[in-house]
Amino acid sequence: AYSDNGTFDIPSTLSYNETAQRYEPGTRDASTVVGMVAAVEFLQLIGMDEVEKYGQSLARYLQQHLRELPGVHVLTPSGPMLSAGITTFKIDAMPFDELYRFLSIDHKIRCRIVTERGIDAVRISTHIFNNKAECDQVVQGVREAIG
Repeated sequence: AYSDNGTFDIPSTLSYNETAQRYEPGTRDASTVVGMVAAVEFLQLIGMDEVEKYGQSLARYLQQHLRELPGVHVLTPSGPMLSAGITTFKIDAMPFDELYRFLSIDHKIRCRIVTERGIDAVRISTHIFNNKAECDQVVQGVREAIG
């Protein structure tokens, strides 16, 4: 009963609040609000600088291991001032969209294709909830894609 103003004209239809409250749903999911608060508190406890550093360190780890594979082209700049927790790459052995499907479906790796400006590559984002073992899974998947 957030969106209506509580008045009904029979046989007419209900009338809506004139304010933005009219767009609020009638039933709220309190668990999402509690979860969001817990997530923000967790990130504040760690500190956003540490979250950023950790994501960047995983990205550097992943990039280093991908660069060791033949036919892999890491497009993300290697300089720390020009990169973040993101690794964009492509391989000679397979088009980017096939690589995306291979990693997503066969290896259950969450990734994204990057088609902007004709880059035509795959992107992996590393964050506080990732670890080196997951980066190793990406490398293994790419190794298998290379053949």
